[in-house]
Amino acid sequence: MLMEPSLAPTPVRPLLRAHAPALELREVGLTAVAGLESYSPFGLKIRRALGAAGLPFTVRSRPFSVLSAPDEVPSLSVEGEEVTDSTRVLAHLERLAPGTLLPRGPSLRAEAWLWEDWADRVLSTFVRASRWADARNWPSFHAAMFGRSSWLVRTMLAPRWRRQVVAELHAAETSESSFLDDFRRTIDILEARAPERGFWITEDRPTVADVAIFAQLHSLRNHLTRAQAHELACRPALTDWLDRVDAATASREPPRPLVRLGSGHALVKKSVVLAAAVVCG
Repeated sequence: MLMEPSLAPTPVRPLLRAHAPALELREVGLTAVAGLESYSPFGLKIRRALGAAGLPFTVRSRPFSVLSAPDEVPSLSVEGEEVTDSTRVLAHLERLAPGTLLPRGPSLRAEAWLWEDWADRVLSTFVRASRWADARNWPSFHAAMFGRSSWLVRTMLAPRWRRQVVAELHAAETSESSFLDDFRRTIDILEARAPERGFWITEDRPTVADVAIFAQLHSLRNHLTRAQAHELACRPALTDWLDRVDAATASREPPRPLVRLGSGHALVKKSVVLAAAVVCG
């Protein structure tokens, strides 16, 4: 969601509180994919923003809702007050740690928020389509996401959620036959835009633009979405930038296991990552 950026001057150095507030990230399930902390790209976005801001946090897992596909439901509890919507969460984190997530100057801050909104609206569609609508990926995604869930979730709810997501994508004129071509065109543009060094808006540190774009694209860089992972690996400038953001936003999350709000699947094992040599046509 696009939010109006603050126009107040932002200090160069973060002004962290003497005692960091109690922060608890709440989202569905755990991931069994090495290098991917959350199945929700919006949950990943919040985690990496917390890492970029240098704020420690805990994680609480909550059960699936029977009403909708479990991919867009993270929130952050701040001293017991729940903040929903990942964009609002990022704005709240910037207030807690000023200067850590936004560049200096109103023009650059506005640009950072525009990229953040674009990633949430455009790139997230590719993540949903790749996982839920791409028939090549669905078996792997289903096994990873729901493999240790109850029989009801695995055999009844997950297929229902898939039909729901596919119907929503078709209503938005996103079909299985077209979205990979659209994805290629989009990441070609990002490849041309990716900075040779530093980050998306500034050279010295990532901003909300970096964590938002990173969260969506990094969610596709694993064996659950092999075709999309291959396409990303064939964009060297974009890949180098993703790797820089990955290193710069490592979170201060405590070790697992997580506290739970209800039933869900547990971390089973590290995923087999894409280890084969990348051959780009």
